[in-house]
Amino acid sequence: FIVCFLFGHSIMPITTPARPLPPRLSRSAAGSTLITPMRTVDVTTPGGTYAVRIGTGLLAGAGAALRELGLGPKVAVVADAPVAERYGAALLESLAATGHDAFLLTVPPGEATKNLRQHAELCSALASRALGRDAVLVALGGGVIGDLAGYVAASYLRGIAFVQIPTTLGWWKAP
Repeated sequence: FIVCFLFGHSIMPITTPARPLPPRLSRSAAGSTLITPMRTVDVTTPGGTYAVRIGTGLLAGAGAALRELGLGPKVAVVADAPVAERYGAALLESLAATGHDAFLLTVPPGEATKNLRQHAELCSALASRALGRDAVLVALGGGVIGDLAGYVAASYLRGIAFVQIPTTLGWWKAP
């Protein structure tokens, strides 16, 4: 399944091959306000429905969102070096606060990073940490990172849950 969150000016989808997605994320039963979206947009595709949450402060609530969806406990975060430096610690802190066993894998920035060698290195890193099918792979960053991490999540052990947190969001006007 796929769920998207926007924090500041970014988006976070969650994808997993085997579990159904709640049509919309909501506050926890305890009334948690860690995730306070400005709005939620449901997107329907042939493969199912996913939610896009748009708002501020959502990165700090990423761990709670994963917990509410029953994802984890092991979480691998993939980011390029500049994004890892800017957002990595905050995301790892959010995940740790909700009991996730999370770690950061950093790759070089740029289009050249999308290659089979980097894919193999990431799969090897997941295996060396004994991540199983219940693990989650988080792509922290857009474009290249989302493509690379999405492919890794889809192919590692025949597919593990995938969360995408792009750090930029382009705005455009339709012609």
